[in-house]
Amino acid sequence: MAVHNPPTREDLLQLDETVLYNNIKEELNLLRNPEPGTRGPAHCHFGHLMSGYDAGYFAYISAQIFAADFYETAFATNPRSQQTWDRYRRIILEPGGSRDELKMMEEFLGHSPRPDALVRSLRPS
Repeated sequence: MAVHNPPTREDLLQLDETVLYNNIKEELNLLRNPEPGTRGPAHCHFGHLMSGYDAGYFAYISAQIFAADFYETAFATNPRSQQTWDRYRRIILEPGGSRDELKMMEEFLGHSPRPDALVRSLRPS
């Protein structure tokens, strides 16, 4: 509340966000931070909510789900179909980041991506 509800405007102007952040972090973590002059503005850094191993792990599985669904739905019968590749280029590649990725996949596949194709591909023959 020190940031959002200071007693006076002057208190807000005098507020050192870095010191406040580091003091709160130290209080909550119950660990002593480095000396104030060496702590740096950690409050200016944002680590993604999922990062490291967990992000890589789930992104990898999601990519496998999408790839298996794309292959089974569009390419399995004829992986060299120029018509299918042209459609893929037009719907998926050309828009780039200008459209929602899930909507592009749904348009190309004719359904929401689902893990069924990946599960089938993992079954023993």
